[in-house]
Amino acid sequence: MIWLSLFYSILSLVILIAFLAVIIIKQLELRCTAVYFLIIVIVSIIGWVLGDMLQIVFSSLENRGLVLIFSRLATISSMIAMISTVLFARVLTARQTLNSTTVIIAFVMFSAVVALTLSSSYRVIDPPKEVEFYKTEAELLWVILDGGMVIFAGSIFLYYLVRQRKIVQNKYLPVLTLMSVGVIIAFYVSTILYTIYAIWFIVPLLHLELVSASIGALIIGIAMIKGGKEAIYYSSRVFSLHIFDDVGISYYASVFQSGYIVDEQLISGIASAIISFAKELVGKDVFPREIDLDDYSLLLAKKENTIILISVEYPTAHLRQTMNNIIENFRMDMSDDEIGELVENYICFEPRKLVH
Repeated sequence: MIWLSLFYSILSLVILIAFLAVIIIKQLELRCTAVYFLIIVIVSIIGWVLGDMLQIVFSSLENRGLVLIFSRLATISSMIAMISTVLFARVLTARQTLNSTTVIIAFVMFSAVVALTLSSSYRVIDPPKEVEFYKTEAELLWVILDGGMVIFAGSIFLYYLVRQRKIVQNKYLPVLTLMSVGVIIAFYVSTILYTIYAIWFIVPLLHLELVSASIGALIIGIAMIKGGKEAIYYSSRVFSLHIFDDVGISYYASVFQSGYIVDEQLISGIASAIISFAKELVGKDVFPREIDLDDYSLLLAKKENTIILISVEYPTAHLRQTMNNIIENFRMDMSDDEIGELVENYICFEPRKLVH
């Protein structure tokens, strides 16, 4: 039984490390919080698997104290993965549809599980005779909260993927379906397996939740490779993007939706007027970051004399960070093609039509 559990754990580690490598190679260049949260998710799950492996090793050495330590480490690592999953989806989702209340609920559940894990009610007990290593035991409340946190995080992730189907092109829908299957296996199936084992101690199910989580992660990783960055990170419907100076001279303008036409001089003029109007109202230099139009927004960012404006439906924190990355890397001597590549790299969507 020990060797079978170790095999499960090693298989899970191989899958997760491969997934982590793909994310670092393919997506780290976006330099955004969403990617960082995704990396934390994977690293935390790796910590969970390692914690379970070390429980097995020290059980065979009959070291009850270290088994308890690594059991707690595994649990806390898995909870960090869950809270990071919620934050990943939150960054990529419009504030009107996934607000801060969701994050508060997640942190309350996270704190409750961690507190119970560190309490005296979470302990190591002697295993039945047919099992060769120790078993950790906790109150039923811990089992409910632990499983509930995983289901909650998985549901938030699944909600995000369903929402993405309304935004991305039709060619990415099969990818999102595949990713949804991965989420169901990684979050829901693994929770069911672990809950059954934790309550009724069905030995053949021991550590199968690791395999389920890893297989789900593998499917999600394959879907991410197939879908590229757009399927995941193009989470706001961008209509147009404009770059101009503080007197309204346009450097670049592009549109992202077919049939969408803009007057770039009018746009830059209105934006400049808004900035001037804000200054008059406040009595000093101020720069509005957003003009909120409910589901729609005009987002602005400024660096020195350069201003970027994006008209968008479903504005997100991720898109705000994307704007900052674009303006940080923008140079006035760049050609239209170079600016287009810069925009496409960070927004993860090719402009439909070059206006400027």
